[in-house]
Amino acid sequence: MRSPAAGRSRALLTIVLAMTLLVGGVGWLQLQQWQAVERSLAINRSDISWNYHQFELEYLKLLNQLKNTLREGRRNDDMAELALRYQILASRFELLQQGDAGEQLRKQTELAPVVASLGRILAALDPYLGDDPLPFDANKLARMEPLLAGQLGKVRQLVLGSSVAQNHRTTEHLHVIREQLRTTTASSSMLALLVLGFAFMTLRQLRLAHQRNDELGTLHAEMSHRATHDAMTGLSNRDEFKRRLGLRLVSLRPQQAEDGVLFIDLDRFKMVNDACGHHAGDQLLREVGQLLSQSLNPDDTLARLGGDEFGVILHEHSQQQALRVAEQLCARLDGYRFVFSGQRFRIGASVGLVMLNGRWTSAGAVLQAADSARYVAKAMGSNRVHLYRESDCDIEAYRDQMHWMQRLDSALDQDQLRLYWQRIVPLREDQLARGIKGEVLLRLQEGEQLIGPQKLLQAAERFGMSSRVDCWVIGATLDWLEQHRSALDHVAELAINLSGQSVGDKAFHRFLINELERRHLPAGKLVFEITETAAIADIDASRTLIKTLQGLGVKVALDDFGSGMSSFGYLKNLPVDYLKIDSQFIRELAHDAYDQVAVQAICNVAKVTGKLTIAEGIEDATVEALLRDYAVDFGQGYHWHQPEPLAALLQADVAAEPARPRLGHQEPGSGRIRP
Repeated sequence: MRSPAAGRSRALLTIVLAMTLLVGGVGWLQLQQWQAVERSLAINRSDISWNYHQFELEYLKLLNQLKNTLREGRRNDDMAELALRYQILASRFELLQQGDAGEQLRKQTELAPVVASLGRILAALDPYLGDDPLPFDANKLARMEPLLAGQLGKVRQLVLGSSVAQNHRTTEHLHVIREQLRTTTASSSMLALLVLGFAFMTLRQLRLAHQRNDELGTLHAEMSHRATHDAMTGLSNRDEFKRRLGLRLVSLRPQQAEDGVLFIDLDRFKMVNDACGHHAGDQLLREVGQLLSQSLNPDDTLARLGGDEFGVILHEHSQQQALRVAEQLCARLDGYRFVFSGQRFRIGASVGLVMLNGRWTSAGAVLQAADSARYVAKAMGSNRVHLYRESDCDIEAYRDQMHWMQRLDSALDQDQLRLYWQRIVPLREDQLARGIKGEVLLRLQEGEQLIGPQKLLQAAERFGMSSRVDCWVIGATLDWLEQHRSALDHVAELAINLSGQSVGDKAFHRFLINELERRHLPAGKLVFEITETAAIADIDASRTLIKTLQGLGVKVALDDFGSGMSSFGYLKNLPVDYLKIDSQFIRELAHDAYDQVAVQAICNVAKVTGKLTIAEGIEDATVEALLRDYAVDFGQGYHWHQPEPLAALLQADVAAEPARPRLGHQEPGSGRIRP
């Protein structure tokens, strides 16, 4: 096996050899360039000299031909030869003024008069010897002969000057080449030094690169681990769990034993978080992860799916075996006690179980089914295992709630929710003519269809969206009240319902108080309704919220009063303004003696404690008459008023008695439903 040092040495030797060849190659190329320039200068020099000498020769030939023509007299062949000589000389003269020869001639300013004089001579001959000659004139041509002969010295001066200039130019070029050669030599030496320096730096970089490569390998392994594992517990994360589950689905064969998938949800994780803070919750997750790891086989897959949820893939387990493992995990978690800062907590877990077989096509579908089964287990009382079955009614109900939750989420995003109202009617004479009282209701508008919110609000409660819905209702209602402030003098009170989740949500409390303080609506216009069960669930938070709202001039009603246990005992700790009698006591009031006694008792307690009463769900005149006899203050129901858009409140008449629809039960989905 080759050592890293040997590999680096060979690499360094290769680099040095390559650089040496590069230096030699550069020197050789410079030498070739110098020789090429020398050859070019020589060729150029010979071309220029040849042009000047040819001009001199043609000048002499023209002069001799002129003499012969004058001596022999006018002969056609002599004149043709004379014209040819003139044209050749003129062509040579033009060549001397072009290219390198012309450039050299222009640099020799002392030769400019010579060139001009020769140009005038040739111009004088052109009328007689050019392309369109005049008739033969011996006298004028005779006068030209001495002029041509007189310029012969200047022609020779021109040729001599060109030779001197050419030699001077060649000397300059040679000097430049020598300077370039010296520069090349110095550059080559410098390059050789750079090669040595580069070799040293290369060796150092190779060593650093090897070190960096090791570091990158370690970093890559760490990043890969982070991408597939949960930082809190060190277990596989949700993405890695789904990847392994997907591979398992692909590899399953019909004859193989089934695999089981567990969806584990801790039952009391929120209690630990609320009591001891997030640090305690994090520690609990780590300890639960260790406990589950110790309880499973090495071949099984355990992952934290998020929050307080864990997932398990039980490899090659029958349904009976998977159920037994799930129940054992439930028992271990139920017996486990989490201790933090001297406090002990019982945790427990709800587990959904799905058996893998050929019908499953995706990991996402398996996880959704396992989550549905886990929900059913938690709904049955927690610390239970529920096996997913396709025809399970409980799971179908869960899926239905999921469907309504998605519709609600879409309605909030797409502004499909609408505000309605229903009148609250005074039943006692002393409550008449004090203005209209009403309750704000919620409806879902999907196209032309208006949908009651029963299932929407059930889904909101189940999936923790109730506070979001309440925020929308409050914001929309207060916006409407501000917009129509001047047209609402006839409205005494408008009631808005708060969900149980909102009553215990501190962030919602801050939102509500901020909205009321910044709106500056007339005091006493608003009533907030809190259900009795929500108020009792966290009585301290409820009492604080009630007092805060009343301090802002808002009244509070205890809704569904009588449905909770020990209602009268809790009432003294809840300083509300209204008691809203649960509709379960109103529906059969005309025929049920127990309901009659209960309603009378509530009215007596309300009178003693100084609270007003409202009966809801009234659908006929018989019940109305009984409630008047019991001195109930207000009534609400389809007996008087069917819910209508909130805008109708602007035209509502205080004195007019509301229209009474036909008696009988309301149609499904159209009844009195509060947000």
